[in-house]
Amino acid sequence: MKTLRSAAAAIALAVLFWSAADAHKPITSKYTFNEHVLPIFRERCVTCHFDGGIAPMPLDSYADARPWAESIRAELVAAHMPPAQAESGVAAFRNARLLTPRELDVVLTWATGGTPEGSSPAASAARMPPRAEWPLGPPDVVVTLPSDVTLAPGIIERTEEFRLAAPALQGRGIRAIDLMPGTPAMVRRAIFLASHAPAASNNAGDADAVVGVWSPARDTTPAEDGAAFSFPKGAELLARVTYRKTWKYENSAMTDRSAVGIYFANASTAERPIDAVAVAGSRTIDEDVQVIAVRSEITTENAGDVRAVALMPDGSRALLVRFIAQREWPQRFWYAQPVALPRGARVESSLPIVLDVVRK
Repeated sequence: MKTLRSAAAAIALAVLFWSAADAHKPITSKYTFNEHVLPIFRERCVTCHFDGGIAPMPLDSYADARPWAESIRAELVAAHMPPAQAESGVAAFRNARLLTPRELDVVLTWATGGTPEGSSPAASAARMPPRAEWPLGPPDVVVTLPSDVTLAPGIIERTEEFRLAAPALQGRGIRAIDLMPGTPAMVRRAIFLASHAPAASNNAGDADAVVGVWSPARDTTPAEDGAAFSFPKGAELLARVTYRKTWKYENSAMTDRSAVGIYFANASTAERPIDAVAVAGSRTIDEDVQVIAVRSEITTENAGDVRAVALMPDGSRALLVRFIAQREWPQRFWYAQPVALPRGARVESSLPIVLDVVRK
């Protein structure tokens, strides 16, 4: 309790200091919060930054966002927020959380230009409740986690693994897996694996059999064009869920029981099964493949600037992906169009990555 009081006093002092300094800061921003910044935050941020969400502060009102203007600026400049941003030289990503140049200009100009509020937002722009539905629509199968998870006062983080016997998945093609948190403020991330799956036929048994990657942004992306993860017969669905409190709830008990939603491919089995190709430093591709997604290797604690390039047999080079790997926010980036890698191409990566590929 003494620690909590000290932390609260420090925060209050910082806000007081900021307010006094900001009171004398001239307004130079041509953008205001209500007219320009709030629509961006609602579109890009409030799936995590809402009252009761996983982020430590809401950003859906001027009163809540204004004290964090400098932190917002610093996080944007460092490309830490929004998390899981990625760029590529070969194809756009369907789910990369890159802000547009205009969006960056609006938020940074507002944050450094006196943070004007602007006119009061219309009723339609009032606070939005978190989405309670499944973003991809009703799942084909819903499995509730078998037990509650409670973080006692003083316990900040814990990762639990749940083995889910799911006969309906046996031999099916899975195009997406989503998660519905029971208590959004404590569910940080989830990884779904086909447990005890046999090694892939492309000699990529060194890659983990990750079927789904979930983040609180609720932007689960499904495989397309007949591609799907083949769920082996006899396997179980392993859900590895990390729970973490923010400082707001450090000395409170929190309990969650989430539900997992599984989406099948249209066919009874995957028409184009997805295999995993792990790249740790360098790897030569031994047959023609199409890369449909790329992600960081989840079994390591590697974090930092990931840059992966493909060296083609004809001597050309292509930037496959560049992103900042963060343990907090694992992500699978899906290409808008498959990227062809011919046999003999060599992939070099600064940190371990996994390519999700289908055969040509």
